[in-house]
Amino acid sequence: MLRREKQVRCEVEKKLAKKEAKERQPQLSSASHLVRAPTPTGVRLTEEALVAVLNREMERRRQEEEQRAVEARRIQQLETERLRRQSLDSTEPCL
Repeated sequence: MLRREKQVRCEVEKKLAKKEAKERQPQLSSASHLVRAPTPTGVRLTEEALVAVLNREMERRRQEEEQRAVEARRIQQLETERLRRQSLDSTEPCL
């Protein structure tokens, strides 16, 4: 138990040190690439920018899902056609 406590304390101290180091350095926020503009960490993104980011992400996911559905239908059609041909081949009388 004591060992786990030390491990957790060590992890927390590392995270705090990392956070303090980040605060000392002016950097760009991680969301800046989403709004396609550099945003200093001290400046908050506007609500409109956040909505735009969310909308783009939702649209991207919708398109990916739609593409997966189209691909699944195509595969299903190919498999159905293959099975139909196989069934026809097996029922044709040998000449």
